[in-house]
Amino acid sequence: MFECEVEPHRETVLIRPIGELDMTTVDQFASTLGEITTGGFGRVVLDLRELTFVDSSGLRALLEVQGIAARRSSLQIIPGPEPVQRIFHVTGLVDRLPFVGTPDALR
Repeated sequence: MFECEVEPHRETVLIRPIGELDMTTVDQFASTLGEITTGGFGRVVLDLRELTFVDSSGLRALLEVQGIAARRSSLQIIPGPEPVQRIFHVTGLVDRLPFVGTPDALR
């Protein structure tokens, strides 16, 4: 089961994917991202705390979020649980993505 919550907060939009982000759910995630790119938000916060699994197609979709945010706004990523973070460590992306320790980006 997968869902993606979107919460707009003035200049910031919070994206919270929930469940497993994999090849069967990535299209749903991409559809949500398509809606956000037209919103004109200055900051995107991606909260990974409710994800339980990410495969390579999910990783690609998360990297697309970075690309979208780089063109239009800034991005902050709230780390997910250890099984989710593992893919970022294994691929060497943990130090290249804008992970933050706390979700204070909405203030």
